[in-house]
Amino acid sequence: MAEEFLLSFAAELILKKVVSSASEEISLGRGLKGELKRLNKKLTMVQALLRDYSAETTRVRGDAMTIWLRKLEDVAYHADNVLDEFAYEILRRKVEIRNQFKKKVRCFFSLSNPVAFRFKMARKVMKINSSLRDIINEANDFGLREIKKELSPQVVIDIESSRETHFHVDDSEVVGRKDDVSKIVNMLISSSINQDDVLSVLPVVGMGGLGKTTLAQLVYKDEQVNQHFNVVMWVSVSDDFDVKKILGRILESLNMPAKESKNAMVQSLREELAGKNYILVLDDVWNEDPVKWEDLRTCLLGISATTRNGVIVTTRTDDVASIMGTLGSHHLKNLPEVHCWTVFEQRAFASGGPPKTPEFEAIGRQVAKKCGGVPLAAKVLGGMMHSKKEKSEWLCIRDSEIWTLPEDKNGILRALKLSFN
Repeated sequence: MAEEFLLSFAAELILKKVVSSASEEISLGRGLKGELKRLNKKLTMVQALLRDYSAETTRVRGDAMTIWLRKLEDVAYHADNVLDEFAYEILRRKVEIRNQFKKKVRCFFSLSNPVAFRFKMARKVMKINSSLRDIINEANDFGLREIKKELSPQVVIDIESSRETHFHVDDSEVVGRKDDVSKIVNMLISSSINQDDVLSVLPVVGMGGLGKTTLAQLVYKDEQVNQHFNVVMWVSVSDDFDVKKILGRILESLNMPAKESKNAMVQSLREELAGKNYILVLDDVWNEDPVKWEDLRTCLLGISATTRNGVIVTTRTDDVASIMGTLGSHHLKNLPEVHCWTVFEQRAFASGGPPKTPEFEAIGRQVAKKCGGVPLAAKVLGGMMHSKKEKSEWLCIRDSEIWTLPEDKNGILRALKLSFN
């Protein structure tokens, strides 16, 4: 029962992103907007199927059903990554003006140049919709049917209860990470002044859900960073550490035309970044092959060998950090309980939620403590409980069997095994 519950969390988080992407100031076009609507509908159907899976405790759940859940998890992960591309472009747009370009830069989202973005994203979302359609059909073959409403109070997030409409980082909502930002900023600036290396690499290491990407975004937007470094760039890497693709995404982040060969990419970036120092964020890196990293490192040195530049790498593993890091690693710690409560409190007791009575607060603090210092868990659970107005519903969540499940080998919090941050 735990796995489908966790996947329901995943579907809800992605649904929030679908709503968020459609609400941003982006000219989506009919095709892309239609695909996002279809994605919203299919994810809602998936949630309903998962409720049926949970309700039928006597159903035989063999290997085929396990494979089905794995397929759903893979598609959910892919959908999350695709929708994060919206978040990245929105963030890039906001800091683009700080990059010291001599030429006038075209906005990738501007009305004068929307076609490439619409076409690329529409195709990606269409592919996800196709995969979800197949998964839904398979579920029907197993006898799963959509349950439109909850049978009883459950630990399931209701989409209408979501208080968030934007998924890019909001500085005012980030709690307990000021010291982390300050340390990373100081290390990057200090290394660019005092060290001989032209390429300083700082890994940010932590388990899923701790907010590594959020922390990197805060550094990316930091005023000192943007004053000291001429250019800031961001590439979401995930498990596809393909050097040519990474270079292509760097070109894209600078609104530069694509190139066919790796050498042409390096040459183009060398000309663009001549005399400029930069910060490059490589987000969500899983590669443990030192040969691949050395290939990318050689390319980065070929782009700029005269200025002192910084690379931030976010990763879950120390192995990645040991391969890539030159400045040591910044290990992101779990939030103190007081900060975890603040994250939970902001969402659970937001306008329209339950009254912040001593009873509700006491239960809420117990739930926040169970989040184990993982901000994503506190954030999601707080948003979920915002829609629960009865004390019995809060107690149901506090006393759920999900808290008794063991953590997996990656140490990801029980209640957020799905975390994609």
